[in-house]
Amino acid sequence: MRSMQTALIVSALLAASAAALEKGGLVLRFEENFESGLGNWEMLDPESWRIEEDAETGNGVLSLFRGGGVARTFFAPRSVAMIRGLEVGDFILEARMRHRGKQYAHQDLCVVFNAMSDYQFYYAHFAPVADDGANTIFLVDNADRQSIATDRNDGITWGEAWHDVRIVRDVTIGTIAVYFDDMDTPVMVAEDRRFAQGGIGLGSFNDTGCFDDVRIWTRPDASARTGQTPLIDDSNRAGLAVPE
Repeated sequence: MRSMQTALIVSALLAASAAALEKGGLVLRFEENFESGLGNWEMLDPESWRIEEDAETGNGVLSLFRGGGVARTFFAPRSVAMIRGLEVGDFILEARMRHRGKQYAHQDLCVVFNAMSDYQFYYAHFAPVADDGANTIFLVDNADRQSIATDRNDGITWGEAWHDVRIVRDVTIGTIAVYFDDMDTPVMVAEDRRFAQGGIGLGSFNDTGCFDDVRIWTRPDASARTGQTPLIDDSNRAGLAVPE
């Protein structure tokens, strides 16, 4: 873990990155409330997914009701629902998720993004304990997953409630910021430029859970990423003030 001062600088940079994305002309490109079936989704393990009615609200939710998923060539999430036909570079994703399985150190739900192929993507892994295999940002690049988080918290608490998740991705400067309930301070951050565009999905390694209210903002022309003006000028990094 880095020093508190460094962590505050990183948090300030990522907060500025989120603001730049929102003010830089991004548009709402995808929205899903799961009231109209699964036509927008393609599942790695179709038999594990269905639409259910939320007991509290009566709204439709995407339910990963069967854990375990499918065997994979490389160590990566075994249950994944990908948005059909969507590829993005810079994006902001917001969604709600709720874990429904047993409580243990690695109980997880995941968000896959910038997926170039079945084994080339990033994913944010949310779990109660942060270690080499949990609660971090992973890279899968035709090999077993590799943690690339440069800073993260000690873990999240699932309980039985719904949680708000937000991911901000800036491919120009490579930043990835992941938020859980607190939309002001990221719970994990990374910097990587390997995959500049690709698909987005939801899932888990071994567990069960529900997802709802997925929204994704992208550039107006989501494919026009090469040579774009960075969302944050790299030269401004050193000039960031540390919050009091």
